Amino acid sequence: MRCVITTDDGIDAPGLRALHGALREFSDVVVVAPAEEWSGCGHCAPLRRPIAVERRRHPEYGDVYVVHGQPPDCTRLALTELLAERPDAVVAGINRGANIGVDVYYSGTVAAAREAGILGCPGIAISQLVLADSPVDWPAATARARCVLEPLLREVAGAKPAAIWNVNLPHLPTDAQPKGIARVPIAVTPNAMHYDKQAHGDNRTVYHYAARYPDRVRPPDTDVACVFDGWVTLSQLTLETTCPSLRVERRGWEVS
Repeated sequence: MRCVITTDDGIDAPGLRALHGALREFSDVVVVAPAEEWSGCGHCAPLRRPIAVERRRHPEYGDVYVVHGQPPDCTRLALTELLAERPDAVVAGINRGANIGVDVYYSGTVAAAREAGILGCPGIAISQLVLADSPVDWPAATARARCVLEPLLREVAGAKPAAIWNVNLPHLPTDAQPKGIARVPIAVTPNAMHYDKQAHGDNRTVYHYAARYPDRVRPPDTDVACVFDGWVTLSQLTLETTCPSLRVERRGWEVS
């Protein structure tokens, strides 16, 4: 198996190192990662700016591609320009911070995996829940990622249409283990919303997002509820954005 790995946290991110460690035992791994952090960039891929790519020798990864662009750019270039053969999957992560519920619309990590699906290649985003600025146990995250990614990659390889999965690891004590793996839908409830505001003398008010991440609504049997309850969550995403009940209809133009 051969995988491209990327991230929205930049080429030097510890989560990328953890993902590389999780995959290298059962897959050839090619690193195509942004030169800098793009957390929260969403699915942004401008078409009118040139994208510089550096080929480097990395002390841990070997030959890598460092992209001066955003996560979807990394996926696009990996699948269309940089690799002689198409990989079995693109895996993005391990993101520092969960990408659960509506986070999938904001996340550069998920965007990189979704871009793979758009181009017909399986894509997997994997993220690690972080609570109260606690340090991440990256060796534990590596081990847990390996347990879930090896069978998932074998499942999605060759799937038609290309599968897109969003994986989240729970925040647990070092010596604890997840309750299990839950295949659940994403929650579509909004994140907690609260802003601190500061008035300025030039007729401006500056708003700082101040809501607590764990305060979000946790609908039962969704990724949000399960990951906070100690489960590894797997949620399959789709490129279909049209309501499935929409009835196809055509009518002539009427000038009112």
